[in-house]
Amino acid sequence: MTVKWQMKKKVRTSESKYLFAAGGSWGHIGPAIAVADQLKKIDSQGEITFVGSKSKLESAISIPYPVRKILKAPLPRKFSINSLLFPFKFLIALFQSIFLVRKTGVVIGFGGYVSTPIYLAAKLLNKPLIIHEANALPGFANRLGRKFATKIFTNFEGLAAQWRGVFVGIPLSASVKDLAERIRSAMEVESRGGGNQSSARSDKKILVLGGSQGSARINNTLWDFLATLPADISILHAIGAGAREPIGQRLGAFDISRYQKVSFIEDMASAYESADLVISRAGAVTCAEIRELGKSAIIVPLSHGNGEQQINAEELEKSGQVIVVKDEDFTPGWLVANLARALKLPHSLSEKPMLEASKIIADEIYFQGNLLNRAKNLPKDATNL
Repeated sequence: MTVKWQMKKKVRTSESKYLFAAGGSWGHIGPAIAVADQLKKIDSQGEITFVGSKSKLESAISIPYPVRKILKAPLPRKFSINSLLFPFKFLIALFQSIFLVRKTGVVIGFGGYVSTPIYLAAKLLNKPLIIHEANALPGFANRLGRKFATKIFTNFEGLAAQWRGVFVGIPLSASVKDLAERIRSAMEVESRGGGNQSSARSDKKILVLGGSQGSARINNTLWDFLATLPADISILHAIGAGAREPIGQRLGAFDISRYQKVSFIEDMASAYESADLVISRAGAVTCAEIRELGKSAIIVPLSHGNGEQQINAEELEKSGQVIVVKDEDFTPGWLVANLARALKLPHSLSEKPMLEASKIIADEIYFQGNLLNRAKNLPKDATNL
C-alpha cells in the first residue's frame, strides 16, 4: 500500500517556528543571527524567535528578531552563598524554557548559559535540536546538548570527528562574508597581474576590539599608549558594553580626532574593510573573521575560562599574519616596541575558505522543520502494511 503525503506547500504550524538559544556574549549571539538571517531567506514565512536574558550586555546588542527572556541561571564555577540559589533559579529557567519550546518546531543552540535549560526542554518535549560549537574546548551547555542533539556543527575539525558532527567553521554575517569574497576576488586578480598595487595608503588605521564585554587589559593599555601614537595612525576602538573611562585625563596633547571610541560596532564589515591592523582578544568569531578576511592582527588571548582563546590564537598564529601576546605582557611598552612590526605583517587568505557555515546550518534547520511538517500532515488513517 502506498501512502501519499498530503502536505500543503506552506503549512502554518509550530514546525514553521524556530527557536534560537544564544546568549551571554557576541560569540554566541553573532553566529546565531547570521544563521537566522540565512534561514529567513530560505523560509520567508517562518517565525524566528531568540531566547536571551536580561543581562546588560545582551541589551546592548541589537537582535533583529523577537527576543524572549528567561531567568539567568549560569552554572556556578565555585561555591558561594549565591550558588545555593542555583537549583531554584535553574528550575525557574527550565519551566520558562518548556513554555517557549513547546510552541516551537525546531530548536537551535549556540551555547551559553541560556542554552542549557532550552536544551533540556527540547529533550523533554522531543523537539529536534541542532547545535553549533564555536570552540575547540566546548562549554557545559553544548557538552550536555550534544548528547541528544539531532545534528551537530562545529568550528574545529577535530571536535567534529569526536562528536560525530559536521565541520563547517563559524557562521559569519552576510556583510562580512560578502567582504571576504570581494577581498579574495581582488587578491586573485592581483596575483594574475591585473590588480592596482599602487593604492596603498600612507596613513594607517587600527581596529581595536576587546570583545563584546570589553577588555580592561586592552582598553587600559591602549589608552596609556595613545600619547605616543605615531601621527600617521588613527584608531577605531570598541571598548565593550558598559565600559567607562575618563579618557581625557590620560591623553595630554594627543590629537583626539585620530581616536574614535564606541561601545559596540554594528557594521563590522566596514570596520574591517578600512583596517590595516586589528588588535583583539581571541574569541572564535573574531579569529574566524580575521582568518577569512586575511587581516594582520595582534591577538591577546583571554587567560580566563577553559583555555579556548589560547587554542583559537594558536590556530590563527599558524597563518603567519598575527602576533600572539600573553595578556600580562600586553603593555604600552610592548606596543611601542612591536607596533611597527605588526603593521608590516602580511595580509594572507586561508587556502580553504570556510564561508558557507550559515547556509549549511540553515538548510539543515529547514530540512528538520519540513520533516516535522510532513509527519504532522500524514493522514491519520495511514498505516504501514
